[in-house]
Amino acid sequence: MKRPNNGWHFLCKPKLRSLMAGCFFFFSCGPSIILAQVRTSIIPDTTLPVGYNSVVVPLTSGPRFDIKGGRLVGTNLFHSFSDFQVDANDTANFYGQKASNILSRVTGPNPSNLFGTLGVDTHLAEANRSSANLFFLNPNGVVFGPDANLDLKGSFYVSNADAIHLSAPGIFHASDPSQDLLTTSPPSAFGFLNAPAPSLAAESSAAISVLGLDAKGSPLVVVGRDGLLPGRFKVPGVEVREGTLQNSGGVIAIASVNSTGNVPLTNAAGVLDPNLSNPLTWGFPSLGEVKLQKNGVIRVNGDPGGSVYIRGGRLTIDGTTDVDPSNSSKIQARTLGEKNHLGTAIDILVNDLSISGGGQLSANAEGISDIEKQGNAGEIKISADRITIDGQDQNNDPSGIFNRSLRNNLTVPQEMRIIGGNGGAITIRTNNLTITNGGTIATESTKRGKENSGNAGSVSISPLGINAKVTISGEGSKIYSESQSSGFPGEINITSHKFSLTNNAELTTANVNGSNTSAEGNISISADRIQLSDAKIDTSTSGTGKAGDILLQANFINLENGVSISSQSTNMGNEGDVALQSKPGSAGNIKIQTQTLTSNIKTIPTTGLPELVMDSQSGLLVSQPLGDSPKVVEISSSSLGAEITPVGRADSVIISGNAGNIKIQGEMTTPEVSLPSDRVSLFATLLNSNSQGSGNGGDITVQAKNFDVNETTFSAVSNGTGDSGDLLFQTDTFFSKNQSAFLTSSNATTNLRDQFTIATGSSSFSKLFGFLFGISRVSFTPGDGNSGNITIEGIASTAAKNVVLDSTDVNASVLGGGTANDITVTAENLFLRNQTALLARTAGRGSGGNIIFNVGNLDASQTSIVANSTGVNKTIDGSNPNARFLTDGKAGNVVIRGKGGEESSANKITLKKTDLTTEALGTGEGGSIDIQTVDTLTLTNATLSADVHNGVNASAEPTGNVAVTAPVLILTDSEITAQTTGERHAGDVTLNVAQLTATGPGQRSVISSSSTSGATGNAGNVIIQDQTADGSPVTGAISLTQTDLTTEALGTGEGGSIDIQTVDTLTL
Repeated sequence: MKRPNNGWHFLCKPKLRSLMAGCFFFFSCGPSIILAQVRTSIIPDTTLPVGYNSVVVPLTSGPRFDIKGGRLVGTNLFHSFSDFQVDANDTANFYGQKASNILSRVTGPNPSNLFGTLGVDTHLAEANRSSANLFFLNPNGVVFGPDANLDLKGSFYVSNADAIHLSAPGIFHASDPSQDLLTTSPPSAFGFLNAPAPSLAAESSAAISVLGLDAKGSPLVVVGRDGLLPGRFKVPGVEVREGTLQNSGGVIAIASVNSTGNVPLTNAAGVLDPNLSNPLTWGFPSLGEVKLQKNGVIRVNGDPGGSVYIRGGRLTIDGTTDVDPSNSSKIQARTLGEKNHLGTAIDILVNDLSISGGGQLSANAEGISDIEKQGNAGEIKISADRITIDGQDQNNDPSGIFNRSLRNNLTVPQEMRIIGGNGGAITIRTNNLTITNGGTIATESTKRGKENSGNAGSVSISPLGINAKVTISGEGSKIYSESQSSGFPGEINITSHKFSLTNNAELTTANVNGSNTSAEGNISISADRIQLSDAKIDTSTSGTGKAGDILLQANFINLENGVSISSQSTNMGNEGDVALQSKPGSAGNIKIQTQTLTSNIKTIPTTGLPELVMDSQSGLLVSQPLGDSPKVVEISSSSLGAEITPVGRADSVIISGNAGNIKIQGEMTTPEVSLPSDRVSLFATLLNSNSQGSGNGGDITVQAKNFDVNETTFSAVSNGTGDSGDLLFQTDTFFSKNQSAFLTSSNATTNLRDQFTIATGSSSFSKLFGFLFGISRVSFTPGDGNSGNITIEGIASTAAKNVVLDSTDVNASVLGGGTANDITVTAENLFLRNQTALLARTAGRGSGGNIIFNVGNLDASQTSIVANSTGVNKTIDGSNPNARFLTDGKAGNVVIRGKGGEESSANKITLKKTDLTTEALGTGEGGSIDIQTVDTLTLTNATLSADVHNGVNASAEPTGNVAVTAPVLILTDSEITAQTTGERHAGDVTLNVAQLTATGPGQRSVISSSSTSGATGNAGNVIIQDQTADGSPVTGAISLTQTDLTTEALGTGEGGSIDIQTVDTLTL
């Protein structure tokens, strides 16, 4: 039946179709939409110039509706309709004539329901068909049915815009045809000209709804504007729902806006380009939404894969569905054959990207079978102010972004597989990335080839602005890159203002059964603040390849509640069978760099600067096979803190095998050194750089303005035959307490290095204490090696401000045949408290170390200062396991003098309930005690003793002397003694004092040099003289009450003499 205006209605067989809201002939029925059959209705209007109306010719063969006529201007062919509907079984065929662009519009009030085919010259042979682009415009909306498809050689552009702009002044207006200016210039933009958002039919769910559309290789551009339903409910500009929008190997570009403006369709050269430009350059005050839901899929898979471009204010990919639980909403741009993807597979530029309920973006490389060469995947590029990836679908498939090279047919033998393709990169720019509840970003290469296996792509996340943040939280939430065999895992690089990895979230790279040896699969995080809690950062290889490095750079790093940071290699060979391990894997480096690392702010005061917190059970681990080169763990910061349970693997830093170095660095500037540290605070922490076998222990270095340790252990130990490592602390103030320990020991027969050095500058703090040790063991050597030096001093060997040792064991001792080295403290003020012990011992043939204080003032209470040689070792005697023999180790000296080690004296020295002892228990020489001060030396319940025992007196001068030089010496219930119990001669006691007061109200004070009963050595002399050490006379008084002044030989040796010289009063 003929209709007005040469339009035709064609009524198809009645049937029902389950569709989404948004079609024209809808009525609601439950969760889905039931649609009565759309009938083809293509009705031309009369808005074109007279004589140029469109002409519709229905053909029953096909069935097909040929669209002829229209207004041809240059190569632009204009068509205009009052209504345009196409049934699923029909084809709307535009005659191309000599056109380059066919521009069609709908001026009537109805949305267009396109359920069939739109084509150009479908009636002609392929070679004779026009390559014209087809434009379709309906301001009231467009619905593509589940079986819709295109059949044209050019591109297809569809929109609910008001008009199409032409590049030169010209316009083709659908909302107001009276404004037409038809020219020869090509189309340049879709124009959204009316201020109110378009009003859509009540049943609509989007301005442009896609339930299905196959572009069949023609570039497809869809541009919508968010619409309003009655009641002012807003719906997206473009929606894909309950079907698939696909274009195999082709291009799909979608944009959505939410205000007036023009969407350009040309590139910078003015040529039509389906790769839509950045929407931020379009000038729209507000951009619209593109939404995929209820199994809505966009797919451009092919050989090679195509490209998807999304532009707008918001892209929502919602995988939740009640239609088909086995499938979720997604965007796919997969390479299915052997051709390489030529560039970007998925390109998204939006303000807000939301992926949830198992929704996915993927650009995989998937060969059709494993005996073909596999092409490379394309890149995924996303730029969005905010990105949210959350949850999983009903099958526990994660929401996420994936770019993989996948294997397909595992039954094909590997020798028949040729070449595996590479996975593509994922590049993200955002101000706010949130991954939660199992959300995932992944690159992967799982295909194995005979010649090679593909590489996984990299993951790069960078900021759009200055306050960007990345948050990954929840069980299963992760970013990872993984490769198989000879392929490389990709790098993960994250740059953001804030980075958070919490609640069992993971950041990993892995080379499974890998054989590559280059540095791939690195993880790098650069941020102002890094928060890690119940989290895992891991690089690994399970083959002979190399695991990646881990780099964390920040101004604030917070590790708490079970953090694991590891770079691990697990070799495929049998344990101990080196022949099966052709190239053992190497673990990567862990490096943490930050201007401020701080501790648990509940227990450790802060200065308001950023901090690194390592809380209970947090850990950094680098493991490697024995014999590999050392690895480095470096922590650079201005304030470091840790709260870690020091047991097992849950330790702050562990290096096993041939140990590497640990460096903690902060910010402090002096004329001698510039460091980036303010405060380093460690609580309940183990820093361990130990070695096994013949490897050496690594060094541990701390550089900071302020350094606090509490229940912390530093260990640079050799458990094999190698040397132990060094401990070096450079700091302005140092506090250590509560069973902290500093360990450098070795079983080696070689010498140890200088293991423990604390260098501190002049403190600007107003606090009393500059250093505070706590029950600490330092430089303990069980083997035949020497112990290392322990040095506490200022920067560049200057004096520290204050040094306080409280409940501390500082030990530079040797149990084997090695030599104990020195303990040296250089400070303005030295305070020793509460069972503190400074020990420089040797138990073998080596000498004991010296204990040297270069101080301005010394105040010691309840302290032991011992430099001795115990002189006893077990014999190897099966008949008498308890047999022992004496060794000839020499005892060390105890020296207290002026700052910096110069001969000028110290100021005040006070010793209370304190013992200073140097002793040779074997056959070695005794050590001496030498104290010099320019003020007062006060001893209360204190002892100065230098003892010797056995051995040959090779020198006429005795060993084990005690010398004191002080203007004032006060003894209360105290002893100054030199003694021998064996063959060696006792040393002399020399007091160079102007004023001596010795009393014993509680117990008698003693000044003596003696030879005990049974000894054959001689007693030494006691010399008290009122002169300085260089012989210059001084004026003073000597008063000895309740004091024993003796030199006696109770054995077979000779007694010494007592020599008292004074120019003032002597009171006895």
